Amino acid sequence: MSDNRLSGPIPPELAQLKQLRDLRRARNQLTGKLPSFLAELPRLERLHIGGNPGLCLPAVLSSWFAALSEGDPAPTFPCP
Repeated sequence: MSDNRLSGPIPPELAQLKQLRDLRRARNQLTGKLPSFLAELPRLERLHIGGNPGLCLPAVLSSWFAALSEGDPAPTFPCP
């Protein structure tokens, strides 16, 4: 779902996708905090969300994100 002009926050309904392995939403218009439920998805192996200038990374998820994202740039700013 990268490069599709998606906007708004990452939907909470994704928390129900327990088999999700690869989530690519890079280069869209996503906003808000990267939700903590993503770290609880048991099979998630890849998360590509770079290029979403309105998306922020909570400090508690920074090491999890770095380990999961394999070089994908983190959201452009940490959450307040």
